[in-house]
Parts: sequence; structure tokens; C-alpha cells
Amino acid sequence: MDTILAQIDTNLMDGMTRWQHTRFFACFPANAAPPSILAEFLTAIIAPRCLLWQTSPAATKLQTLVLVDRLRQGLGLPEGFQGVIKDPA
Repeated sequence: MDTILAQIDTNLMDGMTRWQHTRFFACFPANAAPPSILAEFLTAIIAPRCLLWQTSPAATKLQTLVLVDRLRQGLGLPEGFQGVIKDPA
């Protein structure tokens, strides 16, 4: 493991964008925050295939209830506002 980590440090880290750096103002700044780490851990355990509603209805519902509703609240939109986040990938 020491050899692998040393190779990552030597060959990879200099070319990496430091997404978590406090002066890097770009997309996805919270993926190393404790709640995000827990969510990634749980996602790795469950291993859902969230391609579309038919493959993971619970993930779709979670997205609707948590992500979209939090975005709605953050933008100050009314209670009845609904939507779905589409990923271009």
C-alpha cells in the first residue's frame, strides 16, 4: 500500500485540480464534506444503478425529495415547485 500511495503522490497529485481547496471556486465543492463522505460510503455499499426511474425508483424519489427540494428552498421558490435534475452524461 505504501508503494501505491507513493506512486499516486509522485505521478498523479501534481496534475490534479484541488477541488477541495478553499480558493477553487468551481463545481462540486462539497464532495469531501463529512455528509458527502457518508453518502458516498452508503452509495458504495448499496451500489444502485441510477440510470432512470425503472432501474432505481428509490434513488429517483430521494433526488426529488432531498436535492430538488433543497434547491427549491435555497432559491426561495414556492412550496409546490417541483422538478428533476438532468445529468447530460
